[in-house]
Amino acid sequence: MSHTLLTEGEIESLFDKLALPDDPVLFTGGCNQDVQSRPDGSVLMGDSLPGSIELSPGGVARNIAENAARLGLNSSLYAPVGDDSAGRTLLQITSEAGVYTGYCPSFKGKRTCSYAAFLDKRGEMIYAVNDMKLMDEFLPECLDRDVLRNHKNRVVDANLPEQTLEAMSLDGPILLADPVSAHKIGRLKSCLNNTICIKPNRLEAESFCGFALERETDFFKACEVFLNWGCKNIFLSAGRDGFYCMNQKGEVLRMIPPALQPRSVTGAGDAASAALVLAALCDCTLRESAALATLAALSALHCSGAINPELSLTYLRNISKELNL
Repeated sequence: MSHTLLTEGEIESLFDKLALPDDPVLFTGGCNQDVQSRPDGSVLMGDSLPGSIELSPGGVARNIAENAARLGLNSSLYAPVGDDSAGRTLLQITSEAGVYTGYCPSFKGKRTCSYAAFLDKRGEMIYAVNDMKLMDEFLPECLDRDVLRNHKNRVVDANLPEQTLEAMSLDGPILLADPVSAHKIGRLKSCLNNTICIKPNRLEAESFCGFALERETDFFKACEVFLNWGCKNIFLSAGRDGFYCMNQKGEVLRMIPPALQPRSVTGAGDAASAALVLAALCDCTLRESAALATLAALSALHCSGAINPELSLTYLRNISKELNL
């Protein structure tokens, strides 16, 4: 049941299969101003620590959209921003990265969403705080039906209000639903029965399922819970321990990645999600999808920011060769 990544021949076959579709993919959810702080040494609670602070564009839907664009997909962002400098800067940077931003509504007098993460010196998150109040106003009546009709391929994140998620799923299938956090994953219940793929992490899955994930059997039991809610494919991320995967066809596997010292882990999940979107569009198998998601996650570990600017299908193919996968 457990697997490392694909053999050299299987990797070549996978990348040959990745014919990029022309149809656009609509990414709906969070678009944030991210602040990431990292100390030079050990954390001393209650003290001011020397280190680095980086500002970058963020938001789960926005990040997945940019990763997907770098992988060659025709990506469109559908996310609310405030009528402030942060919102304008975010849309400009996102557009320059290859994502169409013309659908993003600007809410007059509102502040653009923001997210602040505090990491330890190894790049692991200690805690994060998000200010996503603007998302509460992106209700079903704000949705542009013409935009939805023109985008049959849709990705959503749980920053959206539950009623908006339900409305989007009733209007067509969801390629991928991203849980965002343990606090927000419950919002996805209303759309899972029309969702192709979900990629929760351990904390999110524990919150959704109501039990601790300690042994391998626990992880696969959690996968079954998501399938019972109607989701077609589940890729449960266990971080360094890889993915636990299952689908409605009865396929089950665990994908174990090679050991790698990360510069930062903050962007790995969003990169993996973008790869799963591509895999779904190219009708990849469960194992191929898990392998592609793992390669994308590994690519994110190579950089300190939320998104690796070098990400591409060629970059992923080279990673597989460098790691002798």
